[in-house]
Amino acid sequence: MGFVASELRSPDICRGSVYFKDFVVNDMFGNPVVRKNSVCIYEEDVGILWRKKDPDTGRELTARSQRLVLTFISVLGNYDYQFKWLFYQDASIKVEVTLNGIVTQNMLSAKGSPGGHGMLVVPQSYAQYHQHEFVFRLDTEIDGNKNTAATMDVVADSSAFNSHYLDY
Repeated sequence: MGFVASELRSPDICRGSVYFKDFVVNDMFGNPVVRKNSVCIYEEDVGILWRKKDPDTGRELTARSQRLVLTFISVLGNYDYQFKWLFYQDASIKVEVTLNGIVTQNMLSAKGSPGGHGMLVVPQSYAQYHQHEFVFRLDTEIDGNKNTAATMDVVADSSAFNSHYLDY
């Protein structure tokens, strides 16, 4: 999809403090081709990360959640495919793909029927039912193969918890 990436110019696609980047892709023969301003990177607010109100003072503490968005649009046939990579503060990654397009129509004979494979849009013309599937492969060895991942389970120490409240 990279070799059909479009240059992004519209403020409706990428909003806020946006960085536009060139994208090096391959052509149909494997040669490198630069797509100017075809990737935009920006942050967006995604709601409350955490909130705490002190019941004694009424003071509120709130932190907003931000995510980093990397997006590009590829135009292929009758569809525009927008790929949005979403990077969250908890290190999770999500991808969203949005398709915008115009139905491709197929002709039918004078008394023909789509036969359950589409719907009539005008007499003797139908749009076929179909689906789009995307497969992504992530190379997680960004800085080599010595990367590590760690998890931590937080468990309360009941003896410390009880003694803490006995001090009051």
